[in-house]
Amino acid sequence: VVMDHIRPVLDQYNVTVVINGHDHHYERLILDDTTHLVIGGGGGTLDPCHEVLAETQAVASIPHYARFRVDPAAGMTFEAITPDGAVFDTAYFPVV
Repeated sequence: VVMDHIRPVLDQYNVTVVINGHDHHYERLILDDTTHLVIGGGGGTLDPCHEVLAETQAVASIPHYARFRVDPAAGMTFEAITPDGAVFDTAYFPVV
């Protein structure tokens, strides 16, 4: 499994957030104290959401985009937003 190779690197460098796409849906999950964001709500046909894992915090198969606000002294706020501007998920990542 790919995550078996990635997790040691994430732990070694104290990574708190991983942002990726490829899958055409939205998901926020926490694995081993690292939040993983799948942001794939634009540019292609939406995929159905896979089986929801116990670690999944939010999942949706809807068009979306992401907005990040970074305050170097405080942390990062993340919002998942529909094309009409509705925020459907949010998370905060403090400076560690």
